[in-house]
Amino acid sequence: MADRPEPAPWNTSVTTHRRWRWATVDLNVAREVKSAVEVTLNDVVVTGCTLALRRFLLDHDEPVEDRTLKAMVPVSTRHEDQHGETLGNKISMFVVDLPVGESDISEVLAHIHRQTDELKQSGLIDGADAVIRIADALTPVAGPLTRFVSRSIPMNLVVTNIPGPPVPLWFWGAPLLEVYPYVEVVDNEGLTMAVVSYNDRLFFGITSDRDVVPDLGLLATHLAEAFDDIAAEILPPTA
Repeated sequence: MADRPEPAPWNTSVTTHRRWRWATVDLNVAREVKSAVEVTLNDVVVTGCTLALRRFLLDHDEPVEDRTLKAMVPVSTRHEDQHGETLGNKISMFVVDLPVGESDISEVLAHIHRQTDELKQSGLIDGADAVIRIADALTPVAGPLTRFVSRSIPMNLVVTNIPGPPVPLWFWGAPLLEVYPYVEVVDNEGLTMAVVSYNDRLFFGITSDRDVVPDLGLLATHLAEAFDDIAAEILPPTA
């Protein structure tokens, strides 16, 4: 098992109190970035989170030079011929380095893409698949297994991307307008960043302990700004 990374401000014990904030991003813009540089949508999402975390650390006078955060993120294990009209995905969870010490947006995106691409080719991902299958098959062990992963895997936070319905949904004649995720925090991993794609938008839900990260709304603001900056860096200017 690799050494634990340098602790971030939220890598501490948590209480029973929670704080949750949200952000919304245009999914079509993220898709344009994905196509322009031939990466995955998940790469773009993780890059946006990385840039937001960098700014958040700088806001709190935390050193970022040459710094890397480690995040547990989903890595798709589907082959090209396995993509269909399904809402879900075949994924495995793996630890990805988030280069918060890098200020160049293109370099951050390239760094994230290289890692996720290598993880898909590695045999290490099979071990993560096995853990997920055990948790799915034996529900009573899911809780203890989560706590074991939290204590054992070297990470600073969780960043998870959940594919949702690409078309609008309705309930008793009323349109479903927004869908926001919530992912719990645990001791020593007191920050989670989750996103659900729905109807051409990305809906982010950011969770922390109320006392560990009291200004969580600032991170949500930086998240929306990060995707604007990615688009401005990668995509050609519009007339």
